[in-house]
Amino acid sequence: MPPIDTPIKIPVLDADDPLLRLQLGACRLRVGPGAVDGWAEGSYHDPGGRDPLRLHVEGSCVTLRQDRSLDRAVGLLEGVPTCKLTLGAARPFRLELDTGASDVDLDLTGLPLRGLALRAGAGAVDLRVAAPNPVDADEVRLQVGAGGLDAIGLGNLAAARLRVDSGAANVSLGLTGQLRRHLDVHLSAGMSAVRVVLPGDRPARISATSTLGSRDLGDGFVTRGGAVHTTAPGEAVIDLEANVALGMLQLRTDT
Repeated sequence: MPPIDTPIKIPVLDADDPLLRLQLGACRLRVGPGAVDGWAEGSYHDPGGRDPLRLHVEGSCVTLRQDRSLDRAVGLLEGVPTCKLTLGAARPFRLELDTGASDVDLDLTGLPLRGLALRAGAGAVDLRVAAPNPVDADEVRLQVGAGGLDAIGLGNLAAARLRVDSGAANVSLGLTGQLRRHLDVHLSAGMSAVRVVLPGDRPARISATSTLGSRDLGDGFVTRGGAVHTTAPGEAVIDLEANVALGMLQLRTDT
């Protein structure tokens, strides 16, 4: 089948709490901030011509969905689809991503996010937030099966809650950033190697449990009252509850 090239252009919705939902299977996904005329602009290229991208608008939700063909294995031999998306910052919104065995590069720097939900199957996810969120987010959920998740600058999202679930993925979480409000973090991992980097100049409390896993503490931590704390004085601005069943939990500070 001939390749499919689809331009993407999404106007700003006149809605109180707009949601952008990306539902993609196996693909290369590149998402980042930029100057666009509307909410989002981009392109979708399917070299096999078997997985067209559909846009659906319902109320305050815009969904970009990749149609999956029955002869998917044949299509993958011709190349993996690529989706590139530039997001604007005209108004606050929520973002949901549901991907399969994908290669995901997600730059959320400076975007006004009210919430974020990411579900990834067996792919690699690189997530970064290099500047503060202009608005507060209520909750960020990151769920990965196998593969890997590398996230930095999560403190810049200004979220009240961060929930991270990993099956057999290697996970690296950077909780650094502006941290202008208290952050409650719940981390659950199975057969995973998990690395968490906390700001050394901010007080944090870590409660870690494991079934057959282990814990590795770097410099900048003390243990008291049955929990691990960073050495910065004051009430904790980060509360981290971590449960790693069969892997390693590594704690580090950025100082």
